[in-house]
Amino acid sequence: PSDWLDVLAVVFGGICLFGAWISDNDLRNFVGTASRTAVLQSGLWAYSRHPNYLCESTFHWTFGLWALRSSAAPAWLVLSGAAFNSLILFVTCFLTEANFMRGPRREEYIK
Repeated sequence: PSDWLDVLAVVFGGICLFGAWISDNDLRNFVGTASRTAVLQSGLWAYSRHPNYLCESTFHWTFGLWALRSSAAPAWLVLSGAAFNSLILFVTCFLTEANFMRGPRREEYIK
């Protein structure tokens, strides 16, 4: 039977998906219209360097933790997907940051 934790996980997961959708759309629209030295700093991008990754990772951890409640599998197995996703996003963020710091957008990115 469902309880308040189930509802909370679904609502929070939906908020995470909506945030990822908004930030991805903002980025897509920005890339199509921006100069090569501009850096997106509006919308969710004004609060985080990588809001799409933050929302995606939070979504995976939310449902990984939610799945612990009803899974017969070991906790490490249930959470391995969220952990792997976080590792991939961490590496991606590191590479993106390094690329911006040595490219033509460096000065704008530091602001």
